Amino acid sequence: MKKKPQPIRLVRLAGSVWESWEFASPARPRRIEDSADLQEAPNSILAVSARSVIAAPIWVSATDPEIVRTSIALELELRGLLPKKRSSDAVVSKTIVKGDRTLVVARIFPTALAETFENRAFSRYEASPLLLSLEENSATFWTEAEDMVVAFTRGRDVVYWATSRPANSRGLEKWIEMLVAYLTSLGILEKPPARYLIDEQMGDNSVMFPETFEPDAKIRFSRIALFPSLEHATFEWKPESAHHAERKSLSTAKARRVLSSLAAVYFAVALAAGIYVALLYAKERRLKAQVSNLEAQVGSFAPIIQGWQEIGPSAEQQAFPLEILHFVVKNLPKDGIRLTTYDVTDGHVVIEGEATSASLASQFFGSVSKDAGLSGFHWEMPPPALLPSSAARFHINGAAQ
Repeated sequence: MKKKPQPIRLVRLAGSVWESWEFASPARPRRIEDSADLQEAPNSILAVSARSVIAAPIWVSATDPEIVRTSIALELELRGLLPKKRSSDAVVSKTIVKGDRTLVVARIFPTALAETFENRAFSRYEASPLLLSLEENSATFWTEAEDMVVAFTRGRDVVYWATSRPANSRGLEKWIEMLVAYLTSLGILEKPPARYLIDEQMGDNSVMFPETFEPDAKIRFSRIALFPSLEHATFEWKPESAHHAERKSLSTAKARRVLSSLAAVYFAVALAAGIYVALLYAKERRLKAQVSNLEAQVGSFAPIIQGWQEIGPSAEQQAFPLEILHFVVKNLPKDGIRLTTYDVTDGHVVIEGEATSASLASQFFGSVSKDAGLSGFHWEMPPPALLPSSAARFHINGAAQ
C-alpha cells in the first residue's frame, strides 16, 4: 500500500497570535487549531518574524552568476551585514536581471531564534514575508506582535520589507512615502506600488485604515485576506540550534550503527568457535577506539557552537541611513520646519533645513539629540542663521560614537 504523504505544516505570527496552517494539497492552505505537535511534524515550517530578518536589495553591475555572487559577498561585508567568521546567515533569495545589471535580494537572518522557538525542531525555516501570497506590484501590510510590517513586490517578486510602530495614520503615511521614495530612487521598485493592501485580520480600528486618514491623504488602502504560500520560499537557512540538533542526531545514529555492528560481529564469532575469541576481543577494542574517536569529533564542535552564541545579532539595523532618517522625521513638529538636506557618509550625519524661528530650530535639535533611537551619535548645531523673512536656517551634525 502506498504511504500517504505527510502534510506540510506552517506556523506564523499573525497579530499577537501564532497561527498554524496545513498544506495538504496544491489548493489553498487550511488553518488548523492544534499546534501542540508542530515541533514533531516531519514537514513543519517556521515563519521567522520580519523584524528578525533584514531585507537587503542590492544592484550589481554584472550578470555573470559568479561575478554577482562575489560582488554580493563584498557588498554585504562592507555594509556590516555579515558575521565576522562566516557568511552562511546571509542568503540570496532572488536575482532579477535587467539589462547589464542584476538586482539581488538578500536576507540576513539572526544567529539564533527567539527563546520561544529555540528548542523546537522545525524541519524548515523562512522569513515570514516570503511565506505569504502577495499581489504583484503592491505594498502589503500586516502586523506581527507590536510591529507593523510592509512588504513590497516588483512584479511577483518580494524585493523588500520593513517594520515600524507608527503612532497614528499621519506617521504611517510619512513612513510609507519615505520607503517608496527610497526604493524607487534606487530602482528597487520601477514605480510606486499599484495597490496598497491591508490584512483584513487587523480589524476596523487599526490606525492604517483609510477612514482614519485626513481627507487630503495621498495613500488609499484596500483590505484583503492574506494566506500562506510557499511560492517565494527557498528554505536555505536554519538556526544554529537546528544544525546542532542535526549533528547530534547524526552522531547518535552513527554510534548506534557502530555498536550494532560490534554486537553482530561478537555474536557471530562466539557461535563459530572459541578460537576466534581473541580475534573478537581485538576487533572490539578497535571498534571502541572508533567510537571514542567519533565522540571526540562531536565534542570538537562545542567551541564552535559557543563562539557563534557569543557573536550576537548579525547586523545593527539602526546604522542604516533609512533608519536614522526615520528617527529624525519622527521628531519633526507638526509644522514650522522644512528639511532641505540629509546625508549620511562614513558614520557622519548632516541635516539642514529652515525653521520659522531660531527657537523652533533649537527645539528640533534638542528632540533629535535626546532621541533614544539616535543615541549612537554625538549631535552638534551651530547657532541658526537668521533670514530676512525672520525665519532661521539651521545645520545639524551627528558623528557616530
